[in-house]
Amino acid sequence: MKIEKEHMACGARPGVRKCPACRACPVVLALVLPALASAAAQAAAPGAAVRDPFWPINYAPPKPEPPKPEPIAVPEPEPPAPPPKPEPPPVRPVTQSEWETAFKTLSVSGIIRSTRPGTGETRVQIMINRNMYGIGDAVIITNRDTRFVWTVGQGADKPLELKQAEALRLPPEKMNKNAQ
Repeated sequence: MKIEKEHMACGARPGVRKCPACRACPVVLALVLPALASAAAQAAAPGAAVRDPFWPINYAPPKPEPPKPEPIAVPEPEPPAPPPKPEPPPVRPVTQSEWETAFKTLSVSGIIRSTRPGTGETRVQIMINRNMYGIGDAVIITNRDTRFVWTVGQGADKPLELKQAEALRLPPEKMNKNAQ
C-alpha cells in the first residue's frame, strides 16, 4: 500500500507509472503562483490600465489629450435703445398775406353766362387758370407748402366770387415741387 500512496501523492492514478516531470511540479508552482498573484493584483487595482496582449514589450499607449476647455462666452452688449423720435414742429397758422399771395396766382380769364333754350335755366361759369368752374365747385391751388381751397359762389353785387374755404399746410414729403 505504501507504493500506492506514493503514486497517489503525486496525483497519478493507481497502476500508472509516476512521470518524471512531477518532480518539478513544486518548483513550477513556487514560481508561477507569485507571478499570477501580482498580475491579479494589478488587474484588480483601481485605475489600472488594461494592457493589450498584442502590444510590444515596454509599449505604453499615448496618454489621451486633456479635454479642451469650452470657450468662454463673451456676453454681447445690448444695443442702445434708439433715441425717441422728435416731436413734429407745431403747424403755424395760415396768414391773410399768404391767402393774398395765393390769390394772385389765380388767373381769371372770363365769365360765361348761358341759357338753356328748352327750360330757360341760366348757368354761370368762370374760367380760372384755363379750367371751367361752376357755382359750388372748389378751386384748389398749392402755393409753396400750403394747399388753398376756394369755393365758387354768387355774390350780391357780382355774378360770381371766390370764397376762402380752407388752407392746409403740407408735410415736406407731400409738397408739390413744381408749385410756385
